[in-house]
Amino acid sequence: ATRSYSQIVHPEKAISALTVASLLVCRKDLHKNTVHQVTQALFSQRDLLLRHSLDSLRMRELRDDDLFPYAVHAGADQFYRRKEPSFLIVYSEVLGLFLALLLALIGLLSGFQKWRETRRKNLIDTYYERVNSIIERVHHATAEALDSEELKLRELGRAAFQDLVHEKLRANESFRIFQALYESGLEEIQWRRSHAISVPSYRSH
Repeated sequence: ATRSYSQIVHPEKAISALTVASLLVCRKDLHKNTVHQVTQALFSQRDLLLRHSLDSLRMRELRDDDLFPYAVHAGADQFYRRKEPSFLIVYSEVLGLFLALLLALIGLLSGFQKWRETRRKNLIDTYYERVNSIIERVHHATAEALDSEELKLRELGRAAFQDLVHEKLRANESFRIFQALYESGLEEIQWRRSHAISVPSYRSH
């Protein structure tokens, strides 16, 4: 026969016993923010829970070294790891070194680019001087000397276009100025040749 509740003998004083851990479980598809807010409320409002149950004193946060056979929800895990340093703090030295190297590389590339631009400018200036020198000689050249000056000018033009192809010069306004000088020199030679201009030679008597 079964005994009623009133017939059960109760001990006169509390008996020590092992406690059983209690877990708050939820569905895996529960939203991360919802689980985070619930977990946060449980630990931040513990004083309110104590008014209803002293068992809330035993509540503790999950630690990495706990033997926990179940997966922790992402929302709860986010709360438990709130005091861990952020990614930027953890890797601040590595990121700082990477940033310093990146800035150094940018500086080197910028310096190299400026050096190339300076070299191109110096080269185009050299072409300006050589073309102007030929044109200056053409102004005072004899008809016989025009062929030699034209050959020099055309060789200079071919050299400049070769440097342009090999990116030693840039196809910018400076190169267009060179082209204009080059064409002007050829036109000057053709004009003087067509007018058969020559410098007369004088004999002493």
